Amino acid sequence: MRPASSRLALGALALLTLLLAFAGADVMSLKGCDEGFYAQIAREMLQRADWVTPHYAGAVNFEKPPLLFWLVASAYALLGVGDLQARLPVLVAGILGVGLSAYAAWVLRRDGRNAVIAGGVVATTGLYIQVWHQVMIDVPAFVTLVLLALGLLGEQRDRRFGWLVGPSLGLLILAKGALAALVMAACLPYLLWRRPRPTKPLVFGLFVGLVPALAWYGAMHQLHGVEFWRIHLWQQVFQRAQSGLFAKDPLGPAFYVVHMLGTFLPWSFLIPGALTVAWRRARAGDGPAVFSLGFFGVFLVVISLMQTKFEHYALPLLLPVALMVADWATEPAHRTDRLTGGLYVFLSLLLAGAIAAIKVFHVPVEVPQLDGTLLAVSLLATTLAWGGALLVCRASRPSVTRTIFAGTALSFVVAAQLLHPWDAMPGLRQVAAAVPAEAAVHLVIPGGSGADFCTYAAARYRVGGALDVLVPDQVPAGPKGWYLGKAEFLTAVSGDRLVLEAGGWRILERR
Repeated sequence: MRPASSRLALGALALLTLLLAFAGADVMSLKGCDEGFYAQIAREMLQRADWVTPHYAGAVNFEKPPLLFWLVASAYALLGVGDLQARLPVLVAGILGVGLSAYAAWVLRRDGRNAVIAGGVVATTGLYIQVWHQVMIDVPAFVTLVLLALGLLGEQRDRRFGWLVGPSLGLLILAKGALAALVMAACLPYLLWRRPRPTKPLVFGLFVGLVPALAWYGAMHQLHGVEFWRIHLWQQVFQRAQSGLFAKDPLGPAFYVVHMLGTFLPWSFLIPGALTVAWRRARAGDGPAVFSLGFFGVFLVVISLMQTKFEHYALPLLLPVALMVADWATEPAHRTDRLTGGLYVFLSLLLAGAIAAIKVFHVPVEVPQLDGTLLAVSLLATTLAWGGALLVCRASRPSVTRTIFAGTALSFVVAAQLLHPWDAMPGLRQVAAAVPAEAAVHLVIPGGSGADFCTYAAARYRVGGALDVLVPDQVPAGPKGWYLGKAEFLTAVSGDRLVLEAGGWRILERR
């Protein structure tokens, strides 16, 4: 790629990344189950000035390591408490993830086109966009993974990259705890193949980088003893892996393979071809290909065998996918191209046909914003089919890779805007703002907080004062004060003042 073309492509990638990061970032209120929960822990960390032990609703919480809470609490300290402030560290981390993925591809291949495609794959993958806009640890953890890979792979070219291994591993432990061991296990095939020798930068990086993680775990053990390990390690890691949180998924071990077809759009149909090229390069002794294949295989097998399954657990697979897709897109012509392109077109048209059938025959599908969803995915499927046809003859048309990248990125930007549930709990943020600061609130939930923790967590973040939970039958005889709940469950009695109602939520004042 010529220097002028490289600068233009990198500029376009940077613009796309910023657009995807900040467009509508403050429109959607925090979701309760995860976002409201984590955002509240960060707020209590700041309020208590206790940066060691996380607390939730006044009680110690040992579930997660502190990196996300440190980042969000720091944003609160600088900018105040709010939804956008809570998401800001993750939004910035997402931008870093795109940039570092592109830089890693450039370090490994010294090809500007390869770098732009790798970064573009990360920026426009559906799962990445989804967790990029949520107060969750997955995207910051992805950044640490990219740094770890850059340290391991870059050392082959320049020993100085080895110092990245320690800090990235330490941050990964502070982000994901014991699950960092899974990432290292996925790196094991490359390490066994490469057998890197200890160098001064590598040893120094490990010594310095692991100190913060060891210090935090040591402090938690000293403060809370065995109870911390029982919850943080045994309950949150081993029990989740062995018995799961929910009923067994009917897809079983095939859960991630099936879900990746959707969550890794618009690139999921390219994975078979990318794996083929990676296998061919790995057999020829190519280090990045060995790393990508080994990481992809080990990580996918392990998370598939775990009983607790969430789509976002597959996010680390995006790094090897991005590297392999970039290699495939810049690979010279091969006899397998026609087969791969044909499969790409077939799967794309199959998806488009299924969507058309749902629309024409009115098949009941529980999807929010149904018409917008069908329109978005139809557009995406059409673009994929068009791109697949071009991929078959990419070697004879040098501009094809850029055309496909631009088309799929544009289609997914449109799809993401239409598919995104911009407000998971519309109205809650608005009505909760009508409650005076530090006022106690009675939250009305059928079945109590145990039956609907997501609603409780969302309300807990919104209410500055004390929050207790009532069931609808307790409301008529309830005490004076503020009452918050869904309009269908919160009915005013004589003397109640309806303060505000929006989005199905209602706030009452009983004097």
